[in-house]
This record gives sequence, C-alpha cells and structure tokens, in this order.
Amino acid sequence: MRRCTEGKREKIEELLKYIDDRLSTLQNEKEELKQYQKLDKMRRYVLAATSVDLGHHFQGRSIGTYVNGLRTLFS
Repeated sequence: MRRCTEGKREKIEELLKYIDDRLSTLQNEKEELKQYQKLDKMRRYVLAATSVDLGHHFQGRSIGTYVNGLRTLFS
C-alpha cells in the first residue's frame, strides 16, 4: 500500500514539474510575442508613413515608377 502511494506521489510530482516547466516556457513565449507584436506595429507604421511619403514624392507618376521606388528603398 505504501509503495503504491509513493508511486502516485512521484507521478504527481513529475506532473507538477512538467506543468511548472511548461508554464515557464509559455511565459517566455508570451514575452517574445509581445516584443514581436511591438516591433511589427512599429514596422507597419514605418511602412505606412513611407508609403504616404513616397506617394507624395511620386505623385503624378506611373505606378511602375512608384513600385520601382519602393524596390529601391527596401533593397
């Protein structure tokens, strides 16, 4: 009976350790995701601002000229 209880206790402790490790991993991934989302938001803002700026710069020119300007800017 005692051996059975010890075995169950060990399994429970292993499960708790796994849960604790998984929580730690998920918390790290959550922080990484927050950083990624912050950087992505900044990137989208810069692209939008650049697009508006280029739109003014290439106003009255063909769309091909505009696209070539974008390629030059981001290459």
